[in-house]
Amino acid sequence: MPSINLNGEIFHYASAGEGLPFVFQHGMGADVTQPLSSGGNLPGWRMIAMDCRGHGQTEANLDPSRISFAQFAEDLAMLLNSLSIERAVVGGISMGAGVALAFALAHPERVTGLMLVRPAWLDHPFPPNLRWFPLAAGFLQEYPADEAAQRFARLPEFSELKAASKPAADSMLGQFRRPHARERAGILAGMPASVPVTSLTQCQQLQIPVSVVVNAHDPVHPDTLGEQMAAAIPGAALSRITSKAESETLHQVDLARRLQDFLKQF
Repeated sequence: MPSINLNGEIFHYASAGEGLPFVFQHGMGADVTQPLSSGGNLPGWRMIAMDCRGHGQTEANLDPSRISFAQFAEDLAMLLNSLSIERAVVGGISMGAGVALAFALAHPERVTGLMLVRPAWLDHPFPPNLRWFPLAAGFLQEYPADEAAQRFARLPEFSELKAASKPAADSMLGQFRRPHARERAGILAGMPASVPVTSLTQCQQLQIPVSVVVNAHDPVHPDTLGEQMAAAIPGAALSRITSKAESETLHQVDLARRLQDFLKQF
């Protein structure tokens, strides 16, 4: 995976395929392998993904002032500048959807389409659907990762999450196993405090094709959030895919199909 120096910070990114650029960003705690594995075969497209700061192999400043959707969007702008990409279809999963939305609103001239998959943020900090992340951050900041995971797993809040969706619970425990989990715990506390938009009315500025993809039975990514986001964006298409709680395999198949269908219009 190539790396690039952006203002003295090292960011890692990956790309697959050839053709028009499609920038697809990962969720919180994940890395470029998540979006690259979600796209399936995209003939005529070059999919690009970057490890956000505090994720994957990127080595960048983690000062709390840098942990925000605005900063992540600007990091993405610098990457595209370095790759000489003026315009692209942009999208993301969960946190990545928020980064894509923030990027599109900050740089509307650079975005030809927007693909927002399982959004988890709207315009209010610390939404209840993200309440598990600051709890995880607190344990990681106080205990070694293994002990932090054990203490977190004993919380009533974790039992609630597991009862609602085992894949969501497994994903949360994965936050404790990722590389440099303790050093990067500030991401889990800082990003829920940030928002991709300060008001959903900002979304009315978007005059491009937009697809919002949601799934049911997902307490971290409730479909009601995606519904609200789609309603706020003029002409946005809302589609539903199989939830991971029902079948992770079908979830991936459905998502790849939605991506392929959306990109056909460009």
